[in-house]
Amino acid sequence: MEPKTKKIIIIISVILVVLILGLIITKHFFVRSTSNINSINNELLNKMSNLIEQDEKLVIALGNQNTATVKKGTDGFGVPIGFAPDNSSAWGTSKKGCKYNIKAELDECINCCINQGWNNPENDIYPGTRNMLFDQIQDGKGYALIKINIPKDIEPCIQSFAVTVNCDTYPNETVTNYFGIQVIK
Repeated sequence: MEPKTKKIIIIISVILVVLILGLIITKHFFVRSTSNINSINNELLNKMSNLIEQDEKLVIALGNQNTATVKKGTDGFGVPIGFAPDNSSAWGTSKKGCKYNIKAELDECINCCINQGWNNPENDIYPGTRNMLFDQIQDGKGYALIKINIPKDIEPCIQSFAVTVNCDTYPNETVTNYFGIQVIK
């Protein structure tokens, strides 16, 4: 073999080894990241479960207050909710007996975002606002993550939302709780 060919083979071999090591390191990084995300999720579920047992049947987890401060233009701001009916059989056998609805509140609205250019906040809620199923049901409690896109072209304001859970299987139950989004620059 010519010396030039040997150099090319060595260079190609080194590049392949570096690529393989890069893939191994990347895989390791993403596996650890996913593990960290799952542990955070489980920790939040445990905290919400404790709040449900101590305080209310419908918990909106925004820390110690019921209003979150969010910068305008934020996409997918997460609002976790948890619900425990009086009787866990309200979920039904298919676990679809309790559903939640979200409504933008307009009553007594002075600095409301609807008056500041956020024309229809309900359209910016994912996965939706009517008859939504809970993402996860565990130990008779349901959990969901509401995601809200905050427009970037509104002035600072506060928007209130009502979350109502209806259980239409026996025993019937309806519970409402509120949260707010304070939009800042």
